[in-house]
Amino acid sequence: MDLDRTSRISADLHFGTLSVRDAFQAAERKLQRSHPDALTRFHTELLWREFAQHWLIERPALLRETFRPSFSGFPWQEDEHGWAAWTQGKTGFPVVDAAARELLATGFVHNRARMISVSFLTKHLLIHYARGEAHYAKWLVDADLASNNMGWQWSAGTGCDAQPYFRVFNPITQGERFDPEGDYVRRYVPELRALPTKYIHAPWRASAAVLRAARVTLGETYPHPIVDHADARTRYLLVAQTHLSEAKT
Repeated sequence: MDLDRTSRISADLHFGTLSVRDAFQAAERKLQRSHPDALTRFHTELLWREFAQHWLIERPALLRETFRPSFSGFPWQEDEHGWAAWTQGKTGFPVVDAAARELLATGFVHNRARMISVSFLTKHLLIHYARGEAHYAKWLVDADLASNNMGWQWSAGTGCDAQPYFRVFNPITQGERFDPEGDYVRRYVPELRALPTKYIHAPWRASAAVLRAARVTLGETYPHPIVDHADARTRYLLVAQTHLSEAKT
């Protein structure tokens, strides 16, 4: 997430100023000999986008219901405090907050940040994926209806070829892995900019002296985490397992 290595053509594809076929062929000409692995990865992403278009044409009801029937009637929660914190980038989890603020500031969100953000909303907070999907559709420059829906349902565990429902992203370890120096967080959560990299993805682990030196006051300049990761994960898994077990009977 900290590197400028995405194509940034999603808005062009969405608005039709660039065709998928042109992008596919141009990448082939440029990368086939020099970077075949990168070409395969790029082609796969374009094909995934076409796959999303295909499913929405086949099943337009996906805009109103889950792809997996077993998730119909899932007991999503009404959590207005959590919703406000998530949309405003004030959850207390730096990488989740960076994703929220990147969306509002730029109209784009890095794909890895999207997955972490979706997982947090749907699994840590148990808020319906469709609510987050609509929020993204409102603010994204590249708000493609099919891709947005498939991405949200995939990450929430309700969609086509979805990740297993029991996979719950840990926003701390995800941040450490995909933003190892904290550059992404520092860009969009500037109040944490002076924190040592060791604590940038979990500021509550820093000592009082470290926080004071970085001019961070938890609960004032930056919020405490609104949930405990382990507790939220346990709650979600219990709710999901109960619902899916009942759906089978």
